[in-house]
Amino acid sequence: MDSGLSHNSTLADNSVIVATPKLPKLKLPSFSGKNSEYKNFIASFSQIIDRKQGLSNIEKFNHLLNCLKGQALETVQAFPVTNENYRKALERLKLRYYNDSLIFLENINMLFDMQPLSYPNATQLRSIVDKVSALFGSLSSLGTDKEIANAMLIHLVITKIDEESRKKMERVS
Repeated sequence: MDSGLSHNSTLADNSVIVATPKLPKLKLPSFSGKNSEYKNFIASFSQIIDRKQGLSNIEKFNHLLNCLKGQALETVQAFPVTNENYRKALERLKLRYYNDSLIFLENINMLFDMQPLSYPNATQLRSIVDKVSALFGSLSSLGTDKEIANAMLIHLVITKIDEESRKKMERVS
């Protein structure tokens, strides 16, 4: 039986080298300012860009700016692109969007703003079930069942009152 190695050949450390398939390059994430999307965005951005050795902070800052849109871009656009301002821009984004209370309320709003089915459709029904399950999972990671129920009741009350009272309630909370 010929293994391709002569009887006198040995591997230096008896390790086996396994070839790993070349994976496609990851697409840079984008972020437009939805609080509920911030954690996923920053986790991906950190893994693909921020932790990458060999990139200067100016290069990382430019990648960050290219990933941001809308309100998220406006949050950091005033910073000049410098090595020092890259970390300041990341911190500004974190202060603005890493807010569990706003994420919680955004998820409640998305739950109630889902469009109803207009006709029987198994694919759309599965989509609604998947979205509700994902939103409930997110809510459960941020609060207790009682807090979720209270937030739902508050949302329902807010949608049933007049505009002036709604604005007053929003200022109080």
